[in-house]
Amino acid sequence: MSSNSISGATTGPSQVVISVSCRKLPRKQTLRHPDSFVTIHRVPDDSSRDGIKTEVPSLPARYPEKSHQLVGKTEIVVDSNKPDFNTKFKVDYHFELEQTYVLRVFNEYSKEYLGGTAFALGQVLCSEGNCLARPMGPNKLTHGYVLIHAEEIPPTRLVLELKLSGNNLKQLDTSSSPNPSFILKRKRRSGGSHGEVWKTVWFSNIVEGTLNPTWDKGSISLDTLCDGDRTMPIRIQLIDNEGAQDFDNLSLGGSEDDDGDIILPKHTDLGYVETTVDELCNLNTKVLDIMRIPRKKKIMGNASRKPKKSGSITIHQAMINKEIDPTVGPSFLNYLAGGCHVNLMMAIDLTARNGHPSNTSSLHYISDVSLGGTVLNQYQNCIKAFGMILQGYTANTDTMPLWGYGAKIGEVPKSCFALSGPYGEGCTNVHEMMEAYAHTFKNKQIHLSGPNDLYPVINRGVVAGLKRSAAAGKNGGVDQSYSILVILTNDNIADVRKSIDICSTASIVPLSIIVVGVGQDTDFHANMKAFLHEIDNDIKVKGDTIQSSRNIVQFAALRDFDGNAFRLAEKVLKDIPRQIVEFFARKNLEPNLPTLQPVLKEAEIYGTWPEEGQVTVQDDVTVAAKNSNVRRLSSTNEIPPEEIGIRS
Repeated sequence: MSSNSISGATTGPSQVVISVSCRKLPRKQTLRHPDSFVTIHRVPDDSSRDGIKTEVPSLPARYPEKSHQLVGKTEIVVDSNKPDFNTKFKVDYHFELEQTYVLRVFNEYSKEYLGGTAFALGQVLCSEGNCLARPMGPNKLTHGYVLIHAEEIPPTRLVLELKLSGNNLKQLDTSSSPNPSFILKRKRRSGGSHGEVWKTVWFSNIVEGTLNPTWDKGSISLDTLCDGDRTMPIRIQLIDNEGAQDFDNLSLGGSEDDDGDIILPKHTDLGYVETTVDELCNLNTKVLDIMRIPRKKKIMGNASRKPKKSGSITIHQAMINKEIDPTVGPSFLNYLAGGCHVNLMMAIDLTARNGHPSNTSSLHYISDVSLGGTVLNQYQNCIKAFGMILQGYTANTDTMPLWGYGAKIGEVPKSCFALSGPYGEGCTNVHEMMEAYAHTFKNKQIHLSGPNDLYPVINRGVVAGLKRSAAAGKNGGVDQSYSILVILTNDNIADVRKSIDICSTASIVPLSIIVVGVGQDTDFHANMKAFLHEIDNDIKVKGDTIQSSRNIVQFAALRDFDGNAFRLAEKVLKDIPRQIVEFFARKNLEPNLPTLQPVLKEAEIYGTWPEEGQVTVQDDVTVAAKNSNVRRLSSTNEIPPEEIGIRS
């Protein structure tokens, strides 16, 4: 059986299903294993977070903050220290948002809080097997761990599932045995050369040698059959095929008649039923008469063309269902599931136009350098925003380099260099990037200078992106690594022509470039508009010589977002998944097969956690003070039933 479907790419955010399991849950106040359940809350995307703090506390407080939104609660699994919860949580996925969730585990039987963890959705989707293991507390003897699994819901389409049989069909061609089949036709919205026009969109299998056939069940997309309009007229047309022809190999895009309908192999029309999808699905009677218009005959000078009954069909099944849409290509999450790495690189403008860091009017002024600052400057806000959103996508073996450009070290001009400090090019998270930035201004050998040349920075990003891509290809068999270079600048581009050339050339590299303007005094828009326009023109001119050229550069000014770096990051990062999929598609690279969930060892789960006593935990009094609707807790682990929805 063959079918044809017409379906475009999906729109809107991808949807993801989160499922949870726990292991080694402790027995605390009882001798039995816990009767456990899990709650998940969504933390608001952190556009208003103040200060240097860039990490969610390792061990969440027992009670969610007032601004946290409940996503859902699992069922209770009785008397088990390794529950697998059946409840799944469906959430929208946005690459451009931080999307942090807090998970808490409770014992319904003893009313205890057993522990919990915070996680970013992107971090789960980038983990092997899309499964993230996180400890529920700092001590493996008193806290178990959770396994968080996330999986994309594939794009689906609505289909009509249909199973028919024929009854006492009339054989018009007696020269051969009957070979009946049926085809589905949709009514065109515009007329053709013969008035009413119907177009074949689907055909069944052929049943040989009978006038009482039962055809195989089939399905057809509603978009193909009726443009999704269940009230649009459709036809079920029966035909007697001359010979047992193979309709499976008949293309709906083959030869067409004058009205654009497919030309079928030699056959005899047996009649048709005109109906709608709604009528098929809601019929009280499951038998429909087949009507046939006889050939034109002269009777008393007039043409007799009244439809006549030509048997009937029985509707055994007609229902609307969902199926995975085979016409939609690979998604960004398919590439992530196959092990694609998305890497962040950032470069900081260290030209003299920013002002000396010791001056309070400087864009690089840090209120307390020894602490990394408590009121963040614009550069820090941008580092934090991009770092917090993207750090979860960086593979464990990768780093997030932080470079400076436009400065002098001693008397030597440095066009692009790793920022000083204990991390520099070796930053593994946003906290280390913030420290590397703050440490830069402790180095008395670094002097703000100029010019504001972007070519060396972009060139370094291209080289770094190619190295990461080659490493991914060596380790994973297929090159699937992609880098994002974020350049923070307070001035217009000095080396415009060279920067345009490197940007157009870099379009064949797995790289996207985001230029962010900071400060209030620079007129970025005229300069950057011309810059981006010239890149477009350059790509068009070089399109014949540079394979798969594409525009990879975006620009945004922080002041256009009222200084809110998270909103800016959301705006410019939103298009990155499309750019990544486009790059791999032009390279004809399908996603790798999904990675398997690794065999986990306790040392790997607990090894990165601080020793007990060093973990930052929000105490009950602090939480109660922050949230007026949460009463102060006693010294026990009792759970207020109204907070988590369990029986009192």
